[in-house]
Amino acid sequence: MGEMSTPALGLRLVVALPCEADPIIRHMVLKPLAGEHPFRIYHDTDRLHWLIISGVGRHAAGIATAYLAGLSQANKAVGWLNVGVAGHATISLGEARAAHKITDTTLATAYYPPAIFDGIKTEALVTMTEPESLIAARMLVDMEGSGFYAAASNFAPPELVHCLKIVSDHGVQAGQRFSKTAVALLLEKQLPTIEAAAEQLLDLSHTFATRWAAPAYLNTILAEYHFDTKQKGQLRQLLQRW
Repeated sequence: MGEMSTPALGLRLVVALPCEADPIIRHMVLKPLAGEHPFRIYHDTDRLHWLIISGVGRHAAGIATAYLAGLSQANKAVGWLNVGVAGHATISLGEARAAHKITDTTLATAYYPPAIFDGIKTEALVTMTEPESLIAARMLVDMEGSGFYAAASNFAPPELVHCLKIVSDHGVQAGQRFSKTAVALLLEKQLPTIEAAAEQLLDLSHTFATRWAAPAYLNTILAEYHFDTKQKGQLRQLLQRW
């Protein structure tokens, strides 16, 4: 039986700050994209894995995500991962969590990413317009998650769109500034978790790509016999079931 044709797949990472992105860029051996662009963009040698630095805020994250999708020609089986720091009331600083619910209180929207990661704990994530000084228990707080998720969901199914957050604070007071070095160190220490999430997301991407790929013998049959549009769809379904 002939093999199904599946495209080469990679990941699209959206990160708000350079200090969050730098450890990932070094670890994945990414290089800057040549040319003039409104965002700093990086990719690997094969142009399978891409990373964009969006800037702070839901709107910036959403625009950067859409820009990267078009620029990198991301198909619907490509995995998307938003990585960055977030606040939490009680989780120890430096711990990582995947978001199983993403709420935007300003826009009154909510998203529910399916649980796909083995070995990575999950937590609810709330996207705010400004950093929070007082964080309610049992929720992560960031400023990009909802914007990223809303945009990436236009290009991939929910199973392939996720947020991974590293706890950086238990609340941010007015005027308080993060140490770029401290943030980079938090990301550095969680590189094994980020890599594990990326690998599991990539595995799932290949599963989706195989499912959606042209079934064996489809092109051979279409080259020999004439089918109208409806019949082509029926033939595809029959071959996939076979």
